[in-house]
Amino acid sequence: MISLLKRIDELLRPKSEEAGSAPERLGLDLVITAIGLFAFGMVIPTGVDPLFRGLVGLKLAAAFLLTFVVILGPLYALQRFFEVEVPFAKIIGAFARHLALGGIFAAALAGVYGLLRRGEPQFDGVVALSCIIGLIGAVLACRRRGQVWLPKVPASLAVILFLSVLAQSAWAFRPYLDPGGPTLFASRTEWLTGQERQGLEHLIRHFKEQAKPRPGP
Repeated sequence: MISLLKRIDELLRPKSEEAGSAPERLGLDLVITAIGLFAFGMVIPTGVDPLFRGLVGLKLAAAFLLTFVVILGPLYALQRFFEVEVPFAKIIGAFARHLALGGIFAAALAGVYGLLRRGEPQFDGVVALSCIIGLIGAVLACRRRGQVWLPKVPASLAVILFLSVLAQSAWAFRPYLDPGGPTLFASRTEWLTGQERQGLEHLIRHFKEQAKPRPGP
């Protein structure tokens, strides 16, 4: 616990030298990320029991952590392609440091989001998006000055890659603003078994009948 608090202090007030080894800092950064995103995920659903809130928090934290793991391979490919001289371990550490800062500010914004939400998915979505924009701005403001973990082009590609993979995996770990809403899989299942499928089948049979050759006179 003390090591976590010290690491949070280092992240918020960057110093020239960081305490502990690189693997220790990486582990602490990922733990801080998970805790912060879990706290933010807990306040997303409304009118549900604490068990569901905890499930949403776990899904949100898992989405970010799994995305971090998935992009390690492409991130290494970017380093080799652009011939970046920075060691890959430092690149991973810097990426995890940014995620940890995001986790810290996500936990701080959880209370703000909880106070501003109205229980309406559209309004709450705008508030959540505003919180995310504020979170990104706070991370950029608190990053270590003078440290370049990647040149501008590969760094931009790495950020785009991370956000793209996160968006692609969001349907599987989707923390709904409306807990009663169907998942993407459920909505597709309803489409395949509902009236939409029957209408599509009727349309296909209609075109099939039209395509049949008509007998000559």
